[in-house]
Amino acid sequence: MDWQVLAEKLEQKVDGRVYFQVPMKKFTTWRVGGPADLLVIPQTKEDVQEALLFAQQYSLPITVIGNGSNLLVLDGGIRGLVFKIGGVQLSYPSAGKHP
Repeated sequence: MDWQVLAEKLEQKVDGRVYFQVPMKKFTTWRVGGPADLLVIPQTKEDVQEALLFAQQYSLPITVIGNGSNLLVLDGGIRGLVFKIGGVQLSYPSAGKHP
């Protein structure tokens, strides 16, 4: 697959950041790890929905990470689409008042 082309297509669908072939060492506390084919840092719940549909459309495996602590990525990296959701504040409408 041409990851750069896929990254450009995904960038058109989401407001968050999209990277291709990015070293995971930039996103882990251990500072080690090979590249993720695609990585998205969503800004909104709609970004999450669009990226999930995108992954389904292109039959991409999905990996979800938080802040990258307690995460060891092999030198071979992570195949498919990685969601980095640590530190992201996704807002959801309240269904009503809670005590």
